Amino acid sequence: MATSSRLMSLVLIYPVVVVLTTKTLTEGFIDVNAPLSDTASIKMSFVDPRRKEKVNRYKPPQNQGQAGGSSEDLMPDYMNILGMIFSMCGLMMKLKWCAWFALYCSCISFASSRVSDDAKQVLSSFMLSVSAVVMSYLQNPAPMTPPWAPSA
Repeated sequence: MATSSRLMSLVLIYPVVVVLTTKTLTEGFIDVNAPLSDTASIKMSFVDPRRKEKVNRYKPPQNQGQAGGSSEDLMPDYMNILGMIFSMCGLMMKLKWCAWFALYCSCISFASSRVSDDAKQVLSSFMLSVSAVVMSYLQNPAPMTPPWAPSA
């Protein structure tokens, strides 16, 4: 009974059946290339299974940008500027669609910004666009009419 409780599973290695016990599973890796002298005894070796010639170290991509040599994404910055411009248009001209577009631009800027970007600038742009939407609806609570619709 003691041997049957230690018996974990049967593994077929080539034409030879090898019995694995709990002891052999916890000791290390099975060296498949080692000659099998006996099916009951397996030589265990603590060989690292990774192939050192197949390991590729990470290398950051080369900068292939314009003359500056940087290939960073400028879309968050453009959306941030557009959001500020449309926020100011929404606040000054009381255009609700400008305020909503500013909120849309600032959400895109916030979503695509990196961790290293200035969080204060992105947050201030977002808050400016939210305040443009709130103020445009406080000044005129009527529903927004699209800019292409004829005004009555």
